Amino acid sequence: MIRWFSENGVAANLLAGIIIVGGFFVASTLKLELFPNLDLDTISINVAYPGAAPSEVESGIIELIEDRIQSIEGIKKINAFASENYGSIVVEVERSYDTKTISDRIKSVIDTINNFPAEAEEPQVEEIIIRNEVISLAIYGDADRLVLKDIAEYIKAELNYQKGVSQVDIKGFPELEVSVTIAQDILNQYGLSLNSVAESIRNEAVDIPGGVIKSQQGEILIRTNAKAYDKSAFESIPVLKRPDGSTLRIGEIGTVIDGFSDTEIRSLFNGEEAILLRIFAVGNQSALEVAEAVRDFADSIKMTLPEGIEIKAFRDFTFYLKSRLNMLIENGIYGLILVFIILTLFLRPSLALFVMLGIPISFLGAFIALPIFDVTINLASLFGFILVLGIVVDDAIIVGESVFTEFQKHGGPGVQASVAGTRRVSIPVIFAVLTTIVAFIPILTIPGFLGKFFFPIPIVVIATLIGSLVESKLVLPYHLTLCKVGTADRTRLNWFQRKQRKIADGLENFVKDCYKPILQLAIQKRYTVSAIFISILMIMLSFLFGNHLKFVFFPPVPSDYILAKITMPEGTPYAVTEEAIAKMEAGLDKLSEEIKQMGLGRAFDNVVVTIGGANFDGSGGPMGEGFSQRSANIGEIAVELYKREDLADGGTIEVLSAPNLAQRWRELIGPIT
Repeated sequence: MIRWFSENGVAANLLAGIIIVGGFFVASTLKLELFPNLDLDTISINVAYPGAAPSEVESGIIELIEDRIQSIEGIKKINAFASENYGSIVVEVERSYDTKTISDRIKSVIDTINNFPAEAEEPQVEEIIIRNEVISLAIYGDADRLVLKDIAEYIKAELNYQKGVSQVDIKGFPELEVSVTIAQDILNQYGLSLNSVAESIRNEAVDIPGGVIKSQQGEILIRTNAKAYDKSAFESIPVLKRPDGSTLRIGEIGTVIDGFSDTEIRSLFNGEEAILLRIFAVGNQSALEVAEAVRDFADSIKMTLPEGIEIKAFRDFTFYLKSRLNMLIENGIYGLILVFIILTLFLRPSLALFVMLGIPISFLGAFIALPIFDVTINLASLFGFILVLGIVVDDAIIVGESVFTEFQKHGGPGVQASVAGTRRVSIPVIFAVLTTIVAFIPILTIPGFLGKFFFPIPIVVIATLIGSLVESKLVLPYHLTLCKVGTADRTRLNWFQRKQRKIADGLENFVKDCYKPILQLAIQKRYTVSAIFISILMIMLSFLFGNHLKFVFFPPVPSDYILAKITMPEGTPYAVTEEAIAKMEAGLDKLSEEIKQMGLGRAFDNVVVTIGGANFDGSGGPMGEGFSQRSANIGEIAVELYKREDLADGGTIEVLSAPNLAQRWRELIGPIT
């Protein structure tokens, strides 16, 4: 096959053309995202139980569900969490079972439970799917939270009209709540009861939870997540038909209040009242396009907002995707240049050019294979490309050097020299590529979340190496037949050729005078050499197994974020949590002042404070959305640092690194009681 492609230039060029055109086409259609799509084989069961203590949630919700679902085949593990007003159960599914099937079985079993507390809402069962958070928006300023909420709802609706944006979550405020208060004497006057009024509300507001009777003295609590059910809509709900045919409505006998629930949660953005919007990329949406659309929208709507209200984009995770893409492109360009320069110094410019072209062809060939394995362009796959960048050119260089040697033997280029040179190193090159492929195959067998996360890396590496092997054995040999080796007469060489020949002769002399004698001695003393290297290996292993060399699966990577969370004992009032958060803020202010006194300017780009919940805890950065906990005993402060690339020098980066800042912040906060 090597000879056939070497003799048939049309076939070789056609193969290269197919790889190039196909690679560019597939690359242009691949989805750009932060992380690969991950099926976690996990199901969540969430139940709201307004007004309930954690112990009541555990006994009235958690234990009932756990007892019923634990016998379902395919469930690996059940974890449950109970907090004020809320209960959550996380079910891990065995790898050999379909998560959707198990989810349907869990729903069926829960539907048979008929002794939940009357105040508990319907359990929500859903598969946990990691959503890729792209960017966040903060709507903040000196305004009432209801005003901020209305603006946030408007902005969310407008964002959904933007091209490429379809999933926006609003965070950082209490749930909307419509409460109806009716005096007992009014109820008696019309012969009504709280239950009959609650039933009327349930019948009219069919899309909201069933309703809660908050007290026996005449207050009904109806909670709604749909803004369409506002105060006027509830006031018009009929509760009684009079004998004269007229209708008695809630607005005539009671007071309707449209506001927030008693479950207090408050968010501050850079010290001002705020509501947060988190934007996700879903489906085939490009993370870069989503982020750009959101930033452009935020810039365009700034001037239309009411006075005192601001909007700002933050937590832009596409920064890391763009950085990785830029790194790959820059490294690729530098690699091509270096390969061309080095090979030109020792071989010929034309030969170096054809060898250099093998790198992009190999990468484009890998792009063709990615959709077959459902791999997208993300941080993991880009890491694979960067990793293989230094390996992919090896076989082409070996083939090129071997063919060049044959050229010198045969007195010039030709099919025979190209085929002979390629065949001479075919077996070593093939086995070298195969051994590298085999080294990456075990990563494909890693189970669970880590295995799915790392899956793109070996796919990219293996596909690129196979593409490189195809290019170096079928395309490159023909191209090398087109090279001009030049004359062997030194008197007819130009200045560059003389310099090149001098460098090449110097390398050959080094091989003959230094490397070859050492190699011959090593072969003669092979047992001694083997013993030396085995001893070195044993010494290295002793460092590892003797705990002198630490093993860390995920090495610490400098971050641009610091997240401080506080969890007070269950039942802690909101005001106490607020005081604790205020102490943490004071520590952060002291840290900021210390940084200024050191002459390093500002370190904190944005600070998001949450009291009575956690907006970002558990999200793992851009991967997933976490549980967005709400409880009076929970609070957090999320600090976004200036990007490391924006800092002036290495010393500044070291001082302002997230670990150093977090440690100093912890010291300044001191104990919290």
